[in-house]
Amino acid sequence: MKAMESDMIEEMAKDVNDGSVRIKTKLKPDNLNEELKKFDALLKISNHNDLRVVDVPRDGDCLYHTFIRNKHIGGLPDGPKNLRRQLVEYLESNPNTPDGVPYRDFLCLPLDQDHGIIKPDDMAIERVENVENQKELRWQRFLKKVHEGEWGGSLEILGLSQMYNVPVTVLSVRGSRLDEVEFNHTRKTKWNPVIYIGHLRLNEIGAHFVALRPCEEKAFQQPAIFQQGEPLRKIEDNSFHCLDGQVIYEEEKLLKRIGCIKVTYTKDSHGTGFRVGSKYFMTAFHVIEDVLNDLMEIGKQSITDRVQIKFGFVRDNEYSFLARCSYDVAFASPSNDVVILELIEDTNLPNQFHLKTINAAATKLHLIGHPGGRKLEHDPACKIIKDQKELEKLKETGISFFTTKGYTKDQVEKDYEPCILSSDRLFFHCSKSVAHGASGSPLIVIINEKEAQVIGMLLRGHPKFYYNYDKDNGDRPDLLVESGISMEKVRSLLDHQTLQELTVNLFPEQF
Repeated sequence: MKAMESDMIEEMAKDVNDGSVRIKTKLKPDNLNEELKKFDALLKISNHNDLRVVDVPRDGDCLYHTFIRNKHIGGLPDGPKNLRRQLVEYLESNPNTPDGVPYRDFLCLPLDQDHGIIKPDDMAIERVENVENQKELRWQRFLKKVHEGEWGGSLEILGLSQMYNVPVTVLSVRGSRLDEVEFNHTRKTKWNPVIYIGHLRLNEIGAHFVALRPCEEKAFQQPAIFQQGEPLRKIEDNSFHCLDGQVIYEEEKLLKRIGCIKVTYTKDSHGTGFRVGSKYFMTAFHVIEDVLNDLMEIGKQSITDRVQIKFGFVRDNEYSFLARCSYDVAFASPSNDVVILELIEDTNLPNQFHLKTINAAATKLHLIGHPGGRKLEHDPACKIIKDQKELEKLKETGISFFTTKGYTKDQVEKDYEPCILSSDRLFFHCSKSVAHGASGSPLIVIINEKEAQVIGMLLRGHPKFYYNYDKDNGDRPDLLVESGISMEKVRSLLDHQTLQELTVNLFPEQF
């Protein structure tokens, strides 16, 4: 059986507390283990015979554990408590289902003690006469319960599937068959792997959620020119292929807008950059620093022969477009490590990226670049450092660790010193092969699930010496953090230099 979300919520309301499937507080291990065996046996003879049951802690957070343990969901927090907090924040900002129906319309009083604990606060809400006020109070009460550890159910599943933009299928045992209910299976999520969750019942009452995993993880099809970044600094491998793939690979064709930079000067070096404005190209200043420093000293001198920008790059002799740079550098800020080059060609250039000056703390961040001059690699779920306390803890741990490995305290502190959260900078963890050697790569978010916009640019990792650090001496990839400059800072730099024409050219939608 497959149903739309609204119909599904009403159907599952037979086992509800606050309109959702709920989990009983008292579980009988023997009975539940028998249900697990039955579930696994039914899977083997069903259309989902490539799935197997993976049990999770039976601690009231089982639903959240099933999400956290799923390797196809990117950007997940470390534990259920933080996932609950993120879900509450998301629901507060997105109070309606995909069909436009308010979540609060599905909330009701628990039917009995088996479906949730009825507290005085619940009864007080039921005595409110105004229907709209009552719905709003139920909604606020529901969010409070989610935050404080209430058992999870269908509303939370729908919210989580929307928050992470993934399709979810819940399988549950009904007698001798498996019922199937879909959440968020839409055109916008069809590129993303389906997240499967098992729902166990005891005496026809919802009792426990379990994770369902393929017997063998299947590779997700992706463009030939694209390589998956290998996980390094994420403690858990939570990257997943082709997130928002339809936008990135088909509708927006973003890969053609990113250029592989090869500098042939005193020594060969590589980097990444991307198309901005009508005829400009942005990258990190240090990528072409040697050429630019000499250019500034000599004066008018074309750097065309020294800097090659290859769009649609696959390998040295395979690319779709070779762009040349003018000696007129549109803008350069060595201290902020950003440079904007003017391209000689003004026709047949790849489309420009849309630049956005927004806070990325609550977004899913994509990093796409040419590390070491290789073909494009992509991390679709960079883990953003959300607050300064988190960053300070990382720095303290890093200083403590690296000072026991032969580095001086002053050396480590100096390399971590720039790691201060502000509107100017983004700090995040990403995959090893994507970041190292890919300075100048765009940091991309998908706006409203339909438009890709750049909110920052990769600059470097901290501490820098980690790239040459002997990993046999004790590897701590979680202590390496990448930094990027925000587009908000880039715009402010242009404003400060009174480059109004260039600012309007790069940020037209903000005028």
